[in-house]
Amino acid sequence: MIKTKFKVKLLVLLVGIFDYYLYAQIHPDNVTIIRDRWGVPHIYAKTDAEVAYGLAWAHCEDDFPTLQYQLIRYRGRMGEYEGINGALSDFFFHYIKTTETVDKEYSQLSPDYLAFLNGYVQGINDYATKHPKEILMKNLFPITDKDLLKGYVMTLAAMVGLPFALDYVLKGKADEYMFRPGSRAEHQWNGKPIRGLESPFDHESTMGSNAIAVHKSAAKDHKNHIVINPHIGLDDFIYWYEAHMVSEQGLNILGALFPGATSPGLGSTNHHAWAMTFNWPDYVDIYRMELNPQNKNQYLFDGQYYNFEKRKIKLKIKIAGIPIVVKKTAYWCHYGPAYRIKDGRVYATRFAANITTKAGEQWYRMAKAQSFEEFIDALKMRNIPLFNIIYTDKDNILYFFNAALPRRNPNYNWQKTLPGNTSETLWNDFLSYEELPKVINPACGFVYNTNNSPFYATCSPDNCDKNQFEKLHAWDWNRQNNRALRLEYLLGQYTQFDREILKNIKYDDQYPENGGVVKTYQHIFQLDPHKYPDIQDAIELLKTWNYRTDTMNRVCPMLVLTFDYIFKNTNAGYVELETGISISEKLMVEAIRFAKKWLLKYYKRIDPTFGEVQRLRRRNASVHYAISGMPEMLSPIASQVDKAGYLLPVNGDTYIQFTTYGENGLEKIETIVPMGASRRPSSPHYTDQMSLFAQRKLKTMTLNLEEVKMNAEKIYHPK
Repeated sequence: MIKTKFKVKLLVLLVGIFDYYLYAQIHPDNVTIIRDRWGVPHIYAKTDAEVAYGLAWAHCEDDFPTLQYQLIRYRGRMGEYEGINGALSDFFFHYIKTTETVDKEYSQLSPDYLAFLNGYVQGINDYATKHPKEILMKNLFPITDKDLLKGYVMTLAAMVGLPFALDYVLKGKADEYMFRPGSRAEHQWNGKPIRGLESPFDHESTMGSNAIAVHKSAAKDHKNHIVINPHIGLDDFIYWYEAHMVSEQGLNILGALFPGATSPGLGSTNHHAWAMTFNWPDYVDIYRMELNPQNKNQYLFDGQYYNFEKRKIKLKIKIAGIPIVVKKTAYWCHYGPAYRIKDGRVYATRFAANITTKAGEQWYRMAKAQSFEEFIDALKMRNIPLFNIIYTDKDNILYFFNAALPRRNPNYNWQKTLPGNTSETLWNDFLSYEELPKVINPACGFVYNTNNSPFYATCSPDNCDKNQFEKLHAWDWNRQNNRALRLEYLLGQYTQFDREILKNIKYDDQYPENGGVVKTYQHIFQLDPHKYPDIQDAIELLKTWNYRTDTMNRVCPMLVLTFDYIFKNTNAGYVELETGISISEKLMVEAIRFAKKWLLKYYKRIDPTFGEVQRLRRRNASVHYAISGMPEMLSPIASQVDKAGYLLPVNGDTYIQFTTYGENGLEKIETIVPMGASRRPSSPHYTDQMSLFAQRKLKTMTLNLEEVKMNAEKIYHPK
């Protein structure tokens, strides 16, 4: 037995080494990395594969630990690295058959994308080989292209909300499950984000993103404009990494990507630009299986009993430094993965993971497109299972509700647990590009999205008619959040736009008068200050708030601390502010008392300016800056109470890009990230964009090689 196990391990190692050398054809001298004054890598080479190599190398230089963390997750080894919480990620890895999915669909990948993917793989492996002291875990390298593909499968399965549904199953509450878009618990088990499965949207704060595109017909300068503005963690393990990739094979894109991705998920090329914002239709279905009374390992399906495919999942877990093996049983059936809970019931889940292996290739095609038609062809691949897409080139603007939505039987309630005994609830196909909501070149000249309903994407006459779309996918949910309401108002103030107007709109710090924030705030106005003399001054202060969040505002510190306390004690999050939440008077008073006590402790007054209290700061850095903004607004910031007596921003604006296209194509790009291009504290680019970000300023970028060279800080080959 021992010899057999040794032979298997040896074979796996040899296969990995073989794959590595099979694709090890890129010479570092063929790749040039140019670091600009901000440390952003501009990567040049003849082939796309060589550019991918350079991207991997540059990202390793800037943040090798996070990339490794992702690779550990993609290998299903989080339990070995982080203990019991990491093991939950490993269970998820096996539960959805990540490896089997990739093996099954690997042959469907195009040769040019495989070459591109393996260029990236070689870049990481070469960096690891030359920097062995930086490696976090034994036997992590060399990696293969399939490891990265597994990452796409796992990450997107988490993003569509499968952990949320699975959480209900594991707790024995599957029959209580009802799809709820945007819940802060959507990627949590036992009330906490799963280590290794955290979504970029898991903070108890701002969730989602904003995007606007303006057509030249509605622009003062007769040019097309786009605002790319995703919102995630500011300094978390998931963040936006900015890079510029250029090859002689037609790739030329400046954009941002998550660690472990092989090309930007959003950004600008010489021809076009696109933004992505999270969308929340119903992506996941839960089924209650009908078991054979005589054999609990069988389930009824269309009148016939079938055996579950029973799988023993071995989880390696490090506890107190000692590795142990825990075995969990999972099942597979007609619908997909299933789990037996303690009382014997079995529930299955079904989701769009079977199309996610090619997600990376679709992003690659979107970057490579040279015309509007080619970009649409990339969208029609339907391999990215979620996200709204806002697009522009010099002639067109587009809003597209991209979603892997199954063709579901309208006779069932798909937002509740479904019967798992009939093919009537088994779907195998998805809606096509043509069947999903979209707006192309509307008469009013703009499209937008703030994670709101797809039926409010432009001015009223050109919006999609929601009555023409089946409600069973839950893609509406009345998601006219505060950001959408405020943006609608601001866009309605103009008939012609320009870059400066768009900047003023993007950086707006006013809540709408008809949104959930105002509804929630009514609880403050209903309080009688004289009833609570110990906090009378604090209540009266809160009642003076003007719904703005600038750094000189003296109500915001009290306000943020009060609601942070409320949310923590109600397991609510700022997403609830979209519709307003109910708060008891007792809790409100308790929260105000906490906020007053905290402010007096650290500031000796209850009304310091917002800029004194809310400070943009990076881990292991001494510099910090006053920053405005609160959750669920167009210029969002969500903060946590810091032990040093500050409100520390953790979520909100995380990559901003303004791009303009004129008659001859790309004309101007400006961008900013919250901190800096490098995640290494010793780097001068660890904090050098913070001041600009806090001041709501941007840096000018370019796709022109000569301009990049003129402003280069460093030019080198990966060695």
